[in-house]
Amino acid sequence: MPLNAYSEAVRRAIAEQFPELLPELREQANGSLLIELQSPSGRQFWLSTGGDEVTVGFDLHHLHFGSPLNPDADDDVARASAYIRNLMSGRYRIAVWKRGGRFVMSETIEGTTVPPLESRSWIERKLLRGCSAEVYGW
Repeated sequence: MPLNAYSEAVRRAIAEQFPELLPELREQANGSLLIELQSPSGRQFWLSTGGDEVTVGFDLHHLHFGSPLNPDADDDVARASAYIRNLMSGRYRIAVWKRGGRFVMSETIEGTTVPPLESRSWIERKLLRGCSAEVYGW
């Protein structure tokens, strides 16, 4: 199956903004795209298209860019590209919260400092009670 129009627009943007990722780009049977590679820190990085959105994943964390209700591949890729650049440069890191070795939550943070529990909503404080956070980057 050929790439759908959204995935084709994403492919063009990747070729323009991240040509070094093109060798990792794979067309999927359903017309979507997938990039998977190992970052220098050993963490798995991936990007996929599907449902007219771009999903960027780094190890246990992922973010969605776009909405199937109002797909705009150029805007979605611009926002995803900015996120990827910040991740690769070290400006963004990932905090993974675990309790007893089990995943609870993950988030993107700037730098290496995880926001303290006191600054969170009551529901996040409850969710993260007894958890430890591991911070890692590209």
